[in-house]
Parts: sequence; structure tokens; C-alpha cells
Amino acid sequence: MGNAYLSIQPLAFTLNVDAPDLVMHHYSLSLPLDYKQALKRAYARKLGRKPEEVNLPVADLNRLVRLLLPDVYSISSGAGNTNPDWDSVWLRAAQEIDLESVKTILDEWANVHNMGSVDVPENLTWKNDTVQLGHWETSKNGTARAVNGAVYDLLPALLARRVEGQEILLGETIPIRFYRVPQDPFRKGIELLSWPPLPMPYGKNGQVAYYSFRLVITVALVPFDAQPRVYVRVGLRRWVSGKFKRPGRQRISLYLRAEMPGLKGQSGESAFQVAFARNKREQDPKNNEELINHLYWDYKENIPDLLEKLGVEDGIIPSPEDVAETPINFLMGDQPPNIAMSYSTRMGSHPVNPGVTPNDRMQLLNQLGTHWDDLLTVAPRFKRSKGLANNDLYFANPKKGETPAYHGRWLRIAQQFDGQTIRIEIHYRTELSRNQMLSALANLLEIDAQEGNYEKHGVTLQVVAYETGNLSRELAITKQKQEAVDQRRNEVVSVLGEVSLPTVALVEILDKPNNGKADVPAYPSGRDPKQALRAGFADSGRLTQFFLFEPEKTFPEGKTEKEQKKIAKQKQKAEDSRLARYQNAVLDALRQMGVHDGGTKSHNAWNLTPWGGMSAAGFYVAYQTGKTSVKRAKRCLPVLTYIDGFNGQVLAWVPGMESMLPYHQVLVQLGQGKLTAFEKPDQVAQLVHPVIEEYLSNRDVLLAVHTSEGHMRNRVWPWLQDGRIQLDEIHFAGHSPWRVEDSDMPGLRVVRVRDLKDQGEVPEWYAPDGKGDAGLTDGLWKVTERVFGSIATRASSQQYPYKGKSKASPDFADKNTPMPVFHELTVAYAQPEDQIADLAAIVHSLREASVQSRDETSHTLPLHFAQRVKEYLLWEEEDALPDEESEEDE
Repeated sequence: MGNAYLSIQPLAFTLNVDAPDLVMHHYSLSLPLDYKQALKRAYARKLGRKPEEVNLPVADLNRLVRLLLPDVYSISSGAGNTNPDWDSVWLRAAQEIDLESVKTILDEWANVHNMGSVDVPENLTWKNDTVQLGHWETSKNGTARAVNGAVYDLLPALLARRVEGQEILLGETIPIRFYRVPQDPFRKGIELLSWPPLPMPYGKNGQVAYYSFRLVITVALVPFDAQPRVYVRVGLRRWVSGKFKRPGRQRISLYLRAEMPGLKGQSGESAFQVAFARNKREQDPKNNEELINHLYWDYKENIPDLLEKLGVEDGIIPSPEDVAETPINFLMGDQPPNIAMSYSTRMGSHPVNPGVTPNDRMQLLNQLGTHWDDLLTVAPRFKRSKGLANNDLYFANPKKGETPAYHGRWLRIAQQFDGQTIRIEIHYRTELSRNQMLSALANLLEIDAQEGNYEKHGVTLQVVAYETGNLSRELAITKQKQEAVDQRRNEVVSVLGEVSLPTVALVEILDKPNNGKADVPAYPSGRDPKQALRAGFADSGRLTQFFLFEPEKTFPEGKTEKEQKKIAKQKQKAEDSRLARYQNAVLDALRQMGVHDGGTKSHNAWNLTPWGGMSAAGFYVAYQTGKTSVKRAKRCLPVLTYIDGFNGQVLAWVPGMESMLPYHQVLVQLGQGKLTAFEKPDQVAQLVHPVIEEYLSNRDVLLAVHTSEGHMRNRVWPWLQDGRIQLDEIHFAGHSPWRVEDSDMPGLRVVRVRDLKDQGEVPEWYAPDGKGDAGLTDGLWKVTERVFGSIATRASSQQYPYKGKSKASPDFADKNTPMPVFHELTVAYAQPEDQIADLAAIVHSLREASVQSRDETSHTLPLHFAQRVKEYLLWEEEDALPDEESEEDE
């Protein structure tokens, strides 16, 4: 990638101003309010809780819909909401679906969740609806707003039907056809998959791996812009094509194309069905002392009985275990059902690599445009933003691939600890790891590869090493896991004692359970001590950075001098790679100490801008849903980080603190459990105004706010929503707004950051080269006067042999072709003298200022520090289940 490209093309469309009046007829079905309230009371009784404390398990109901009613336009994840003001529509469809089948599904769902005493009401009926898809207005801030919210589902559904079964050429000669997937209620947009799957031969024994192209169509908004956008996301869905590793307890998605004559009103000709299975460990019937893996239907194992009730013939859908035994037989069978098991990275390796090429994106955009040209116009290209975005901001590591000078790294350490003594400890399991880590420290800091005291630029560094002994062994087996965690925490403090110096410990641990690596030892399942060690080291005043044992690779002796030279190069490459892993651990440890590469080119100055003085801050909310914890606890923690524009020091604040403290001290307190989170995002909403006012008043500061996590837009700070964000005017819950024109908050700037590619909120893109081909580039791009796009430089380890290539070709399907995500930056609040593009450029440029990465981070520097606070929250549980279907590669 590079700066040769002057524009990029988003995979986006706008509505034609002269498009015909788009009236879409459909049928909608709602769950009556009294029915939902009765279900909720029954569900609460089953759980022993109050009705207001529970939510109906609508996710399970909707999974049944995705399997049994594939022709619906949309499925609402909020259909169980009992608020009378909530939009109660559950399903939208092109035609009325047999109500008896729908009632059977509802009865089965209620029975499985012990709500069976509530009968489906007789007044459950389909409503004949009409929506004008082209009827839009604007919010007070000038942002487009659909008159009817159903447009966000129905317009993508209409566009998807336009391309169903139509031949599209990729690589100029390879035809593919797309078919709809029932909407995932957890995600925006309509998904289509190409079918039949594409083959990629590999290996020496004639193996074949299969995959499909994937499109997701969404309607999106750009702040302050009256024109809505239609975004198209492009990727691959790879199919299990042979033996695979069972992915623990996570769900496995199965995509079906099967005739189900028992379901009236469901043609199934142009839509997939989606089912879910889950892996379980059970006794081997042939050997009671052995455990084996077995796949069951996820929905309480009742799918076969439910199909029988619906009149679907026995055998239409085989068991998921049968599919797992011979996946290709079901994937490529001549007769239905065709069943494709979706691959995820938890299943081991796949011969097909993820991603599509820029050329694929260009061809798809052009051909989709021909099917939609009476309704949509391809969105205009984004031009490269000028000014600071080009070359006026400098960092300690201005050239990717180059290690910053040793004295520069020491100065960056002195930036945080001027005149202090700090300590790096190595806690090792093997002498090999100890020596490698000392070598890594020596390479990075130009010190001896041995323990001792080292002093440079007013900082004294103590390097010491200890054997971990029993501290890093697996956790004990106890009745409650927390008992084992507490035992290890106390043991760590007892063995190591407390420290008063700023200290980070590099701690060697074993790999995760079932890592599949014969030469790398791992902990038994459920007994990984990582969280206990993190907490115990924090109790003793230490930060922790974990690293894994890296075994030495063995190489044969070459038979000739030429072979020996080749093997020597391979051996050196392996050794360099192993050392780099240890060095990365050291750099991540320094990041925990607050060390970064942000600032001007001179190591002796820390100014984050060429004119100096402006500080950078980030506001972020870490969030845990009830389903990512065994205790089903919901928790959210707001984090404010601050990087001083003059001295570069990193400070942070979280609830429970009376003032901002150095970043490393905040991490230690979080690890000790001294700073507690809130249960509800609404509680965080009350803090936004006083926290910003308390810590950012009377400072020249640029505040970056990430919108995507912790209900940030919906319940914490609604001002960040597309339709509510106001130019140079900040609104808070329960407080008067701040206005730039009234000089309410002099010195403050606010940039909203979002990167929700998987929700279709930001566009994908390619860079046209002017010669009919497409490539990749980086930089800052102008979308509107206040909205910009930040694209990172290619990863230093990534090669892009993509020119003119297509992932539809079996000769190219094994190439890895990632696409940097488009980060949307909205400069919402700026001071009168500011250059708007400069503010976006600062946020963009600070993505390459992290000391532990040679490549841009996914967040700008202050948000990067804030997001990494989650390492010390110790929230995640090993057996936690995802709130949505399992993550799959695109």
C-alpha cells in the first residue's frame, strides 16, 4: 500500500433522486403485549426472580425461525420487549405464513423454557403492511432519517431479491449465484451466500476444500448528511470440508438447503435455512472410562420432535453428528438436503484463506450496480485529506519495520518515570525462556543480557529473574473455582512479597487447553491459572505480561553445501521469530507501564501536534453481558485516559478514584479488585458530564470517544447517535448542553470514532488505479466536511499479491487477503480557530503510536490504552457462551 492513490471507492450506493416511488407490500406479525407479559411472569417464576428482572429468551425463538421460516424478510431481536411503546413487530414476510406452524413453534419454545402454561392467543394474526422505501426526512442535525424504521430491513431485502439466482462473474470468467440467508437478529442487514460452493483442490491426495462468497447489504447513515447509504460488505464463508477440531461448547452454524413440504407458505427455493449445533463431551458407549465429542442440536435437542409436529418428513434433516462425520457428502450431495457446516478459527486450519481481493470488490460493485441502477447510484469516491494527514505528524518510529533507536526508547521510558527507579522481573519455567527473555531485553534496551541495574536518562532499571516454581502450575481442583483462584492469589503474595517500585513481571505460563500443538505443553481444561496469577501479582503491586514457552526447532543436516546454507537460513529465521515473540512480550509490558511512541519526531519533545501543547484523551466503556459470565453478571466500567501534550505522560481515571493517576497504577488497582464496575450503563450516563468537566476543563485537549461498546450510544451518551450528534454542541443526560459559540468548554475538541464493519456501519472500499484495476492504500480520507475515514498501513508481516486476482479462482483461494477496516472519524466539537481536517489527522496518526506494535492499532492511542484496561478486569469466564452465533471468518 502507499500514497500513490488519490481516492478510494466505498462499496456504497445512494438513492436515486428520480427513482420510482418504492412502495413495498409485506405482511407483519407481532406478539401481543398481554401474551408476552404472561410469558415473562411464567419465565420469572421458573427462575425464582421478579418479572422486571428477566428478559424473555427470544434468541432461542428466533433461532427456530431461521431454521423453519427462511422466507421472512426480517426477525426482530427485541420482539420480547414488554414496553408498550416498543415497536412490537416480530416478523416481516412477503406473504402470510401458516399461523398453525407459527403457533407450533411458539408452543415448543414456551414448553422448552418452562413457560408452557401460557397459551398462544387466538388473535395472533398477520397484518397487511405497506412501506415507502424512498420516504426519508432529516433529523434536527441534518442527518437522514427513515420515516418508517422498517426501511432498514426491507430495503436490503428488496435489493437482495433483485440479485438472487442471478449470474455474477468474478475473475471475469467464473460465474457465481447468490441466495438469501434468514436475517440474523443480532446483526444488521441481509446476508447472501454464493451456491454451489467453490472448490479449491489442495494437498497430494486430491483433497478439496469448499467455500462461498458472502454479501451483506445494510442501510447506513453518515452524521450531518441528508443522504442515506446502502453499504455492501463482501467476504468468504468457509465450509468444513474434512476432519476438524471440535470447538468446545460454542455453537456451530449449519446452513441448509432442504425441501420442507410440511411448512406451508415456505418455498425455500431461494433461501438457506440456518441451524445450530453444540459440541458436548460424553461417555464413550464402547468404553465408559473414555470421553468422546458428540454434536447435538443446540435447541435443547428437540429439533427432530419439533419437525415431526410441523409435519416435516422424518430424515429431511440428518443429525449434526452425521454431518460432522462426512461433511463433504452433505455439502456436495446431488439431492437435498445440502448442509454446509460453517468453519471458524476454533476448528483448526482451513486451506482457503479469508478475505477477498480489491479486484473482487470492484467487480461486485459494478455488477450489483447493474441490478440496482433504477433505484441506486454508486456513491462518490472519497478524496485524500490534505494537510497534517500527509506528513506533518511524526512519531518515534516513523518508518514501519524499523526499530526505534535505543536512546529513543529509554527517553520514552523516562517520559513516564523521570528520575525514578523501575523494575522488570522475569518469572521463568525454563532456563531457555529466561535466557531468551534476557536477550530480548538486551536487544530492545541496549543492556547486557543478564540481571542487574541499568541507568540512562535519569531512570534506573532493575532487571531480576526468578523461577516460577509452583506459582504457574495448574489450579487445584476445588468445589468452586473461585476457591482455587483465591488460594493462588494468596500464594503469589506469600512467595513474592510486595513491591513499592513500579514493577512489571514477565511471567511464563503454559498454553491454553487443547491447543493441538504436540511440542507445546498446556494446562488441563478449566485449570488455567492466568487470571489468578494476574490478580495475585497485582495484589503484590506488580503488573503482569504473560509469555509462552517457545521450543527450539530442530533441523536436519544438509547433504550438500547448498542444502546446508538453505537450512542455516531456515534455522536463523526460526530463531529470529522466536526472539521476536519474547521482544513483543517486553514491548507489551512497556505499554502497560504507559510507554508509547506518540509525539513529534524529536525524542526530546513530546508534543502530539506540530504546534505543541494539545493533549489527547479517550473515553471508553468496557462492557460484559450476562452471558459472558457464569454468574450472569452484567458489568460496565467507564475509562478516561489522558496523554499530556507537553510531557507525554499517560494518566487514567476509572470510578472510585479521586483523581487521575499514572496509567500503570490504575492497572494495578484494577487487578487488585479495588475499583468496581457498575451494573447498568445508565449509571455510567450520569458520570459523562462531571468526569469530562472535572478532568478536561481548561485544557487544550482532543477527546476521542469510541461508540461501539458498553451501550455507549444507546444508554450512556445518546448524543453520539447519528441523528442526535450536534455540530459544536454537546448534550448530556440531566445537564445543560455545552456550546462552542458560548465558550462553554474552551480548549475541548471531541471526535467520535466508530469501526463497526460487522454491523455495516462503515463502508468497505478499494482503491481504483485509473487503469481498470484496484488496489489498497492507507491514509486519511474526506467523506464530508466533518466526517473522515482512517485507513491503516498494511501490516508489516502481510504481503498482498492481489493485482488483478480473484478469490473465486482455485489457484488464488489459499492466499490471505485482508482489507484494513475503514474507521469513521466524526469531528463533532471543535474550537473556532481549528482546522477540522487537522483534528481528524491527529486521531488518525495516533493509531501508529503504540510502542508494542510496528503496525497501526485498531484504536487511536488514548483509546488503545483505555481498551487494554480490560486485561485487568478479570471478567471473562473460561466456559462463557457468546451472546450471538459463533464468530466466523469473512
